[in-house]
Amino acid sequence: MTNTNAVPNDTPATPPAATPGYSDVAKQALTALETIASLVPNSPARQNILISYVRRRQAVKRQLIAGAVTTVVATPSLQSLLDPVQTTDTLAFDDAFRPVYDRMKAVLQELRLELEARYAKAGEDALTVYSTAKRMATRPDNPQLGSHVLTMKPAAATHKGRKRKTATAVPPVAGSPAPAAPMAPVTPTAHSAPAEESPAKQS
Repeated sequence: MTNTNAVPNDTPATPPAATPGYSDVAKQALTALETIASLVPNSPARQNILISYVRRRQAVKRQLIAGAVTTVVATPSLQSLLDPVQTTDTLAFDDAFRPVYDRMKAVLQELRLELEARYAKAGEDALTVYSTAKRMATRPDNPQLGSHVLTMKPAAATHKGRKRKTATAVPPVAGSPAPAAPMAPVTPTAHSAPAEESPAKQS
């Protein structure tokens, strides 16, 4: 007779193999990036320069730079303000490498989206498996799930909903006291005490 109460085999299952070739393709990509990095010249302009200064000067239009070169070439007295040869070389460098930068930036964004989209799908599925396995582990017909839930529990604990911070009440700003309203004169009544006579009448 078959023993229906037998505990299933709790031998760890071997995860499925990943798609072959990822490591080789990644190595090729890194090699290509190293080649690109070696082709980018390292000019003295990058030495001892503040990033904030570099960012501000990006707003200068190319037409202005080209016009300044033409002006300096035509006006020898201004040549101490700008090196026309070096500046022309900078514009040529920008023309050549700006498309490379734009393409690399686009590739970086595409790679990041691919990484994060895949990871988001895997993470969502993993959270679903953990929550479902945690419920099923309480049943007597799933004794093997308990060890798997315990293995996943430390990592799953970091994904619990965070408590919202209680907003701190801001005390009202104390303003200057409002001026007191002038009191209306009191009209004497028949039962009011007579006013004191002036010293002249008392004599």
